[in-house]
Amino acid sequence: MALMQKSLGLKQTEVWTIVAVALVLAMLLVPMPPILLDMMLVLHFVAALTLFFSVLLLRDALEMSSFPSLLLFSALFRTALSIAVMRAILTTGNAGQFVKATGEFVLGGNFLVGVVLFLTLFIVQFAVVTGGANRIAEVAARFTLDALPGKQMSIDADLSAGLITEEEARQRRKRLELEADFYGAMDGAAKFVRGDAITGLLVAILCFIGGLLIGVWQRGESWEEALRTYALLTVGQGLLIQIPALLVSAASGFIVTSAASEESLSSRIAKETKSQPDALLIAAIVSALLGLVPSLPKLPFLLMSAALGAGALLLKRRDVEQQRKAKQLPKPIQPQDFTSYVRVDPIELELGFALVPMAMEQDGGKILQRITNLRRKLAEDLGLLVPPIRVRDNLLLPPNRYVIKVRGAKVSEADCYPHKLLAVGSPQLPQLEGIATKDPAFGLPAFWIEPDKKRDAEKMGYTVVDAETAVITHLSEVIKAYAPEIMSRQEIQTLLDQVRLTHPAVVEEVTPQLLSRSEIHQVLVNLLAEGVPIKDMVAILEALADAARLRKDTDFLTERVRRRLARLICQPYFTSEGAIAAITLDPEIEQRLSDSVQETDSGWILVPEPFLWHRLLEALSQEAERIASEGFQPVLVCSSGLRLPFKRLLTRFLPRIPVLSYEEINAAKVPLQIKAIIGGEQK
Repeated sequence: MALMQKSLGLKQTEVWTIVAVALVLAMLLVPMPPILLDMMLVLHFVAALTLFFSVLLLRDALEMSSFPSLLLFSALFRTALSIAVMRAILTTGNAGQFVKATGEFVLGGNFLVGVVLFLTLFIVQFAVVTGGANRIAEVAARFTLDALPGKQMSIDADLSAGLITEEEARQRRKRLELEADFYGAMDGAAKFVRGDAITGLLVAILCFIGGLLIGVWQRGESWEEALRTYALLTVGQGLLIQIPALLVSAASGFIVTSAASEESLSSRIAKETKSQPDALLIAAIVSALLGLVPSLPKLPFLLMSAALGAGALLLKRRDVEQQRKAKQLPKPIQPQDFTSYVRVDPIELELGFALVPMAMEQDGGKILQRITNLRRKLAEDLGLLVPPIRVRDNLLLPPNRYVIKVRGAKVSEADCYPHKLLAVGSPQLPQLEGIATKDPAFGLPAFWIEPDKKRDAEKMGYTVVDAETAVITHLSEVIKAYAPEIMSRQEIQTLLDQVRLTHPAVVEEVTPQLLSRSEIHQVLVNLLAEGVPIKDMVAILEALADAARLRKDTDFLTERVRRRLARLICQPYFTSEGAIAAITLDPEIEQRLSDSVQETDSGWILVPEPFLWHRLLEALSQEAERIASEGFQPVLVCSSGLRLPFKRLLTRFLPRIPVLSYEEINAAKVPLQIKAIIGGEQK
């Protein structure tokens, strides 16, 4: 065996498996001596007992996930052993001491008793145990597979909500797969065992009939002598085969009916029985009454009644003692935990009933995976650590409606049609046949169309996307717009910890010596409010360290950080020549606006003259639209002191126009192409 293991490169357990299969083949093909048959029968009997008690002690069916394979191998071994014993009975009339002793003990001088007992065992195994286990395995397999999508969606929802890690989700999915495979395999293996029971009966009948014919016609024995001899051997063989088969069939029934628990089956039964002393007391009373019936045996019923009554009284006394001790102990006042009710998720995506399949991977839904990709993309592009996004169904919504919430408040909603495509265009394009709507991300005119209309819509100039892309794009724009609210101080601490791994000196210089975590948080919030990436935390912290020695005003710190990131900020607005198409303010108007800047608790704000501001907005809107029509990105450029308060006020009216300062332009070393100067006519 060691030579086989070394030459074939197999494990020891794999070698034993090969030996077992070879032994089965040998029993099918080669006559075996009586002493070897005795060993095989004892092995069969002991293995069945071991398997039976192993199943009784299981706490979870998956602890023995190989049970279906063991069931099939035991049936194969039993069939081979039946054939080997039958061959020995028919050829030599000697199948070993175990078969003969079992037959003599059971027959007791009357072979009909053995025949009846054997048939009874067969009926119990085939009609009750095997049939019941077969049905239980079939139902368990069906319900396990039916419950699989719901369990999978629960895992995905917990993962999206951040309740479990990806590794825990992977392990739970693996367990679900093992459960489905196990109960499916048990369904098929149970049908195999049912056929094995029929095979055992047929082998016994053939052995009995064949033995009679061989004994009378070939060996010249009398019918009475042949009947006694072959009935003894056949009954012995049948019992030694059917009793282990009955144990294995019962074990298969136990394993498919056992639920996952921290205790074995025997422990659970004992605990549950002890919890019902009244049931034992009622059974004791009924047994005592039956013992008083004149025609029934009194001693067994009275003894059983006494035993059950004593057990019930002991359990009752135990419960009273436990209650007395519980009353004596002071009951501590347990503070009620309401934290789960006040928990607010940073971002939520609620789906109407018709949109739920988009979140179910087993139904082809990919929105959970795409949300993970979106979080990764925002981290790569903006440096924004988006917390886990909770995805849940909401039956109160219209079927095709979804809602996006930030900090528990609804910030956006739209309708979505999973089996249609969203064609996004402009007001100048012709209308399409479909459901008219607006692109939820950018507010452009759009239509929900059938998939076969995609090519026609693209030819007209529409951009066509699937439903999941529309939802993810909408969610992405909402996250960018509400990034200042989503970015909490916990994420700031995570970013600082990440920088500390590679640049500990930078972090130690800034916090807590110069700035608190809340002040750093406010600077990053100001940057995210204008879409400035915060990926380069090292550069941001270095700029803060330099600026904080002058002033600790967060608006001032924000402008200094922007100056450090000037090249990164200006890059999205470069023209093909590497310049910026700028709109500037008339110097006198810019001075008047700078004089209107006021300092408040919320930072620097601009309070301009209403008439002046209204005229500036009209002029800025007209010039921006003209420059955009020429194919350029319009950018308003002003002084550093005016830039931030001007942008805060402009965001309410023209949020898509960026505002840069001359200092940022100079720091980025980018040439300006002044396309318009506004405000001169307002002097």
